[in-house]
Amino acid sequence: MQHTTGSLLTRDGLQLLTRSWLPDEPPKAAILLVHGVNEHSGRYAYMASHMMTHGIAVYSYDQRGHGQSEGPRAYVESFEEYVGDVALTMQQILSTIEGIPLFLMGHSLGGLIASLFVVNHHPQLHALILSSPALQIPADLSPVKQKLVGLVNRVVPKLVMGKFDIEHISRDKVVQEAYLADPLVNNSGISARMGAEVLEATEKVRMHPKVFRMPLYLFHGTEDHITDPNGSKWLYAEAPSTDKTLRLYDGLRHETMNEPERDTVLSELSAWIMKHA
Repeated sequence: MQHTTGSLLTRDGLQLLTRSWLPDEPPKAAILLVHGVNEHSGRYAYMASHMMTHGIAVYSYDQRGHGQSEGPRAYVESFEEYVGDVALTMQQILSTIEGIPLFLMGHSLGGLIASLFVVNHHPQLHALILSSPALQIPADLSPVKQKLVGLVNRVVPKLVMGKFDIEHISRDKVVQEAYLADPLVNNSGISARMGAEVLEATEKVRMHPKVFRMPLYLFHGTEDHITDPNGSKWLYAEAPSTDKTLRLYDGLRHETMNEPERDTVLSELSAWIMKHA
């Protein structure tokens, strides 16, 4: 099994760090993984190792403004920049894995980005996997607060706003400590522009559930206080896909793949992928 890094030049001239985890034998399937906000692709090494043992290759990249990729931290001019990077990365991967089914997977903010990619581009995806996707506006973010985010975005778009509680990521103290100690993780929160773009992207996805016709696998922890599990329930109920699965893990927090039960989570995921490869 091997792990390699490379780079990809975006359409607006940013260098993105890319990663590939490849099994020793020719892979039976491949995943393009889009990571979450303020983290980076290197945090998925354990997940990738599990997938490689099942003959699944994993490709990922540090999103613009994240990890070792270029771009301002915690800020994006437009959500379309994220979506465009998915399209570009997918194009590059498809040119190298001819004949191997590619599964698009997004975690948290990456789940929202992958979903908006589907809405905007209507790609012929083999399948879509969403891990704790940000598909519902938080219940405590009232219309008044949403308008406030929009106002701050117009006045001081780069103002960094609130960050989440580290304990909401995982019940595993080792995972929490590693997250805080990771120099490639941004613990400062997100910009007002980012918050406004997330709200707009969420609303757009929720206007178009009928485009999700491909095989769909959703999984979420019921004790996730970063992204609302009701967003996953909503897409499962509304998507017209005839091949869809919703896995809710009782008591697990935001990063189900980094919880003490992660081997169960990953085994169920890899089994679903191999069934659909």
